[in-house]
Amino acid sequence: MESLKGYVCLITELAPHGVRVNSINPGLVATTIFRSNIGPKDSDDYTKLMDAEATVHPLGRIGLPVDCARAVAFLASKAASFTTGQIFFIDGGRHCVTAVNVGMQ
Repeated sequence: MESLKGYVCLITELAPHGVRVNSINPGLVATTIFRSNIGPKDSDDYTKLMDAEATVHPLGRIGLPVDCARAVAFLASKAASFTTGQIFFIDGGRHCVTAVNVGMQ
């Protein structure tokens, strides 16, 4: 809850200066960092993991770096000039599935 207070504080402090405060919260994104540092090293195991993860995302796939980049580009554009205080989940809907599953336990 403290982090949310800090987020709101940033919004109210910086808005008068024309600074917008938003956040992107990516889910699993297929990056070289994930593959080399976190994910399975074996190519077949990596493919199996990504295929399995895709099945638990409502959009049926995992994220790509371009998905995050497009969200950042939007937030930096004039199209988002009246957008502040938002948290953008770039996770193919996975956070909704997780929230439902946790609530059902």
